[in-house]
Amino acid sequence: TAAALDVVGGVEMDVLPITANVIKSGFSFQGGLSVPEIPAQGEADTGVLFQPAVPGSRVFALTTHQHHLGTRMQVWYASDTSDLSTPIADSHSWNDPPLELYDPPLDFPADSSKGFAYECHWKNPTSQPVYGGLGANDEMCFFWSYFYPAGG
Repeated sequence: TAAALDVVGGVEMDVLPITANVIKSGFSFQGGLSVPEIPAQGEADTGVLFQPAVPGSRVFALTTHQHHLGTRMQVWYASDTSDLSTPIADSHSWNDPPLELYDPPLDFPADSSKGFAYECHWKNPTSQPVYGGLGANDEMCFFWSYFYPAGG
């Protein structure tokens, strides 16, 4: 909407003592806007894509991200698009995807080709085709991975 909205937010923080030993973590937003045309009254998917992980990192959590036509997003711990033996996320909810937690974390050694294979699916019940983009009515295929140690 172009109209002004009243929005309220809240934050809750847990703090550590200054003497606590911590490892700084980071997050990576990976994927793309190169969504295939989702035809009117039709379905589409990306096919399996591959994204390298941050070299030397350990991923302790991951969540998927699609917009309102998303019906499924899968992610695998993989070496390439044909390595689908280790599923790590399978979300069927675009608006409330689960936060997947990994204990032990997923290991991505600096000398490894390991990363993430992923695939998105959409169903378009509207009378217009839909494309990838940044608008509220566009679609996306992304995931967040939370990792340590942070760097760079």
